[in-house]
Amino acid sequence: MKRGFCYGCGKPTRLGIAFSPLKTRIIDAVDRAGPDGISAFELNRIIFANRRNVGEACIRAHVFQINQALKGTGYRIKSHGGFRLELAKEAAE
Repeated sequence: MKRGFCYGCGKPTRLGIAFSPLKTRIIDAVDRAGPDGISAFELNRIIFANRRNVGEACIRAHVFQINQALKGTGYRIKSHGGFRLELAKEAAE
């Protein structure tokens, strides 16, 4: 996955899009999980280790926002028994 930093704002970028550090950690954890994906419980444990635990609805809200930003890149995070980074359906056709 293409990683870097935005020259204008300094935020980390993934796939050419600037994300907050929290969303960047979520994307990186999902990417590292590979094709098997990662559960909301594991994401919570990894991403929010130093903070209060959040519910699955909060994680899904972040994933929804990430997917909105990823439109047009050909990627999205899907959740079927675990969160996975994959090619978006419209990009695969």
